Amino acid sequence: MPHLVEVWKQYAPEGLVMLSLTDESSSVVEKFLEKTELPLPIGVGSKTKKDYGVRGIPAGVLIDHRGLVAWRGHPGSGAWVKMIPRLLEAARLDQENWDPGERISALDRAAAKAKKGEMGSCWSEIGRLTKKYSDDSEILPEIEAFRDDFLANAQKCDTRVENWVSSGMYFVASEYLARQIKVYRGVPMASAWNQTVRAWRKDKTIKKLISIDERRVKATLLMEEGQRDRAVKILRPLRKDAAGTELEGLVEETFERATMLPG
Repeated sequence: MPHLVEVWKQYAPEGLVMLSLTDESSSVVEKFLEKTELPLPIGVGSKTKKDYGVRGIPAGVLIDHRGLVAWRGHPGSGAWVKMIPRLLEAARLDQENWDPGERISALDRAAAKAKKGEMGSCWSEIGRLTKKYSDDSEILPEIEAFRDDFLANAQKCDTRVENWVSSGMYFVASEYLARQIKVYRGVPMASAWNQTVRAWRKDKTIKKLISIDERRVKATLLMEEGQRDRAVKILRPLRKDAAGTELEGLVEETFERATMLPG
């Protein structure tokens, strides 16, 4: 399927790994790889069509970074392709601690805290160092550069939230901000995030989206636990609640995934 190759080319730079198994002979596969020049791993099992009594029926499985099956079905369906950006983003979020790289020795403690995800403590250390080296023309610029990089990294949190909110995923966004408020306690943007979450909870439209999104997330977790029927029970009426909202497409997609899972 040519579109599989196109999907792989588009998302491989972002971390997508694609493995294939074919019932064609190794000679056919080798010619294909030579022609396309693709470094795509393809397993050959020419006897599988005889062993299982099937041939020419493509099947695909999409697995997330935790090893959980996110989707299974015919790869000709576009549903799995739409899920890839969100799954890649989830993988990135699980590795979101900032590594400031090589810095001057005066910043060792601050850098260590950043790597551990102790951003509030890191910010306090930056403030302490700024005062300590306020008259040092060599070290102070290094500290200021570190501070600017710290704030630029924190800004990524806002970008993630904006992406979720644009899709109506206010529950996911509010849960994420709640965690970041704790991680960045004492940092100026933590107060701004707290105000944002409070404002959402007072907005009638957003409160509805939070409720819908929370139930969608609950259904997704049930799917991951193999409880397909319970997930479908949540999602079936949720489709009606989500109709006409920013979450309509995502809820429909989640429902489609659930119905494809084995009962």
